Amino acid sequence: MLLCLAVSNNSLFYLKWRVFTDFNAELVCCANNYTSRFGNGYTVEIPDLDPADKSGREVVVSARPEELIVHTDLEGEGLKAEIMDSVFLGLNTHYFVKTETGEEAEIIQESRIDSILPPGTKVRLTLNAVKANVFDKETTLSLMRGVRNEVEV
Repeated sequence: MLLCLAVSNNSLFYLKWRVFTDFNAELVCCANNYTSRFGNGYTVEIPDLDPADKSGREVVVSARPEELIVHTDLEGEGLKAEIMDSVFLGLNTHYFVKTETGEEAEIIQESRIDSILPPGTKVRLTLNAVKANVFDKETTLSLMRGVRNEVEV
C-alpha cells in the first residue's frame, strides 16, 4: 500500500493506492509451459517462471494496477468485475473494481475523455502476464526466474 499526501486549496487530502493486486490461482504445467488458473477458470501463461516443477501448487499472482486491462465486452476469457468507483486524473483514470472471485483491485488506464466507465459497470479484466509476478502461497517465495529468495542480512 502506498500512502500519498496532496494539498489543494489549503486542504490536506490523503490518497491511498494499492501498489499491487494479488489474485489466488493454481499453477498448471502443460507441455513445458506454466499457466496460472484463477478461481473462475481464467487461465494465463506465465512466461518467466523458474523451470523447476511447480505444477498443482497454490500461488498468488501479483500485478501492478497498470498491468490489468479493462474490457467492456464481457465475452472471452478474463476475470469478471464491477466498477466500484473511478478517479479521472488527467492522463490516467484509476478504476476501483471488485472481481467475481472477491478480490478488490485498482486499475490504472490511459484516460479516454469520451468514455469514463461509471460505477456499476460490469467489465472483464485480463492480465499482462509478461509483467506479472508469481509467489508460492504457502512460503511466499517468488517463483520467477532470476529472483533470489534467500538473502542473508
